[in-house]
Amino acid sequence: RQRANNSKQQTTTTTMSVDAKSAAVVAERTGGGSALRISLHPLVILTMSDHFTRAKFTEKPSTTPPRIVGALLGTQKGRDVEIINCFELVATVEKNAIKAVDMGYLKKKQEQFKKVYPDYEILGWYTTGSAPQPSDLEIHKSLLEINENPLLLLLDSEAAYRTDTEDLSLYLYESELHVVDQQPVMMFVGTQYTIATVEAERIGVDHVAHVKSGGAAGSQLTSQLQGMYGAIKMLSDRVKVLLRYVDAVRSGKAPYDHELMRQVSGLCCQLPALDTVAFRDEFLGEYNDALLVTYLAALTKTLNTMNEVSEKYTVAQGHGTRGHMFF
Repeated sequence: RQRANNSKQQTTTTTMSVDAKSAAVVAERTGGGSALRISLHPLVILTMSDHFTRAKFTEKPSTTPPRIVGALLGTQKGRDVEIINCFELVATVEKNAIKAVDMGYLKKKQEQFKKVYPDYEILGWYTTGSAPQPSDLEIHKSLLEINENPLLLLLDSEAAYRTDTEDLSLYLYESELHVVDQQPVMMFVGTQYTIATVEAERIGVDHVAHVKSGGAAGSQLTSQLQGMYGAIKMLSDRVKVLLRYVDAVRSGKAPYDHELMRQVSGLCCQLPALDTVAFRDEFLGEYNDALLVTYLAALTKTLNTMNEVSEKYTVAQGHGTRGHMFF
């Protein structure tokens, strides 16, 4: 694991750079640092970036970046919180302010993820902007029924394009109750986080980081794959040359060269004999496993479609037929 670059400085910058509206919902932390140890996986960052890029190029041109909304998934064991994945949410955005989130869609996605990842839970939500807005606090409160202490991950899309800094333009917030005018008020407070990666994520991040304009990439993975492709292509070309020569000798178009044919025969004898019982059994086993995975994927998709049709049928028929089974 690597600690995020200047995570403490990022939290301080978040507090200092808020505007007048954000100052009403962002406060300094009281009572020392956060009690949670939060780690963030690169998959979440890549998914948020992809979500924002698609929203930017599909919506109507505007002077302000689009607001996106999504849910954070992960695990929490005591004080250790690990944000592993995320998904998009259906939200109503008016004048660059998030007005509402479809809670029904959120709960449905949560149930679907629980079936595949039973240990994952909703840890909070993410959006874009330079600082939290008053409307964000209302969305944050609506998530209290799912998580008693949700997190807010904020992506500053404008700061991400700056080249004068190497800091991540990602800011993480918790919620605290502060006394304002002798009344308890929920406010956002910045918190620190660390970047936690696994091998697959490191390969993906390295590949994305080295992508160049025009679609070319210079990551270590790409170099290895290109080298492997070149070696296989060279081997294939040379095998084709030998095949053409053997075919020409058999058809009488080329003279029979005993020395060359002995070299071709010796090369063939060096190749491993793959037509064995053990090879066929292993190959058929892997082939059947691949077919089984494909079959299970199709079956899961079909069951999901049947479930959606059943729910629509129940809603259309009314509550009186809720107990009937639909097929």
